[in-house]
Amino acid sequence: MLLKEALEQLHDGKVLCRSKWSLEDGYLKIMPGMDFVWKIILKPTPNAGNYIFCIDDLKSDDWQEFELSKEAIAVEVASAA
Repeated sequence: MLLKEALEQLHDGKVLCRSKWSLEDGYLKIMPGMDFVWKIILKPTPNAGNYIFCIDDLKSDDWQEFELSKEAIAVEVASAA
């Protein structure tokens, strides 16, 4: 999907990433009550910060919903502890 559609999805509470991003690249989310897009990183350790879109992000059409199984999340959380 295009960035315009991705932003609408983020506004609706969806969690998104680029198809070319790996698990280490994380995902994007708008946190409840906030007006910024956050990038959540799971590896090497969980971290979050405001995301600044680059020109490639603005022009791309490969935005997609981010999916991570509950099992993978449990492994990530356990390895961070």
